[in-house]
Amino acid sequence: MRIFKQWVLAIALYLAMVLEGTLSVYLQPSLTYQHGRASLMLLPVAVLVIAYEDDQNDKEFWLALAAGVVSDLYFWGVIGIYTFVLPALSAFGRWYSRVFPELFVFRLLGNVLAITVSCL
Repeated sequence: MRIFKQWVLAIALYLAMVLEGTLSVYLQPSLTYQHGRASLMLLPVAVLVIAYEDDQNDKEFWLALAAGVVSDLYFWGVIGIYTFVLPALSAFGRWYSRVFPELFVFRLLGNVLAITVSCL
């Protein structure tokens, strides 16, 4: 069980990446808006939730960076925005969870704020 606890973050980010890729393929026709593309944003939300729950883990930043690189290379073929956004979201989530109380409303506001800024 101890070995599983060490890999929980990596497994969660991998599942978020797989779900984002799979669901975006099947839900893309219904998520388009005026001939544009809509993203599900599952990977950034997963990084934020992990940062909220485990704010003492120093490896989380590097895991978010690795997930960003792998995600960008898989979906786009080049290093792109997730490489920079996911570690920033991880750092923001760690800071936010230490400053604000652990209430659903505060965590939801933090998610909305962080995802909105990352989309810009």
